[in-house]
Amino acid sequence: MATDKDEIRAQYKRDFEDSLSVCETFYEKITEIMKKKHWNTAIFCERTGLNKTVLSDIKSAKGKTTIRIAISICVGFGLNISKTEEMLRYAGLSFIMTDPVHFKYYYLITHYQRIGIVNGNKLLRILGMEQKDLLGSQEKASRVG
Repeated sequence: MATDKDEIRAQYKRDFEDSLSVCETFYEKITEIMKKKHWNTAIFCERTGLNKTVLSDIKSAKGKTTIRIAISICVGFGLNISKTEEMLRYAGLSFIMTDPVHFKYYYLITHYQRIGIVNGNKLLRILGMEQKDLLGSQEKASRVG
């Protein structure tokens, strides 16, 4: 083991850079799924209820992706709970099962996997979800369902 502080920092930097070469980002996972589904940005936006700015922000890593945005993407893709939890990990997120909002998203994914954004928001409203936590972009959320 290195003992010199500069040597330790240099080794850490090399190891971190190596880890980046094998780790995909949340954006890379999104684009991988989009390619498999033969989706362009317009289809992505339609199916997830998100606007192009959100996708650009994820690509450039501006700000932190919220669970609402990540779940909107997973619902739009029609992912099962296993794939959703994997996507959340790529976004640096996870379900907090004691959080009512998270549990509503979890319930949606586990019971209604391919429900889509519009019907997903209808279900979330039935479950008592607040407007600010509905899926899709905030400006679209008020018009959905």
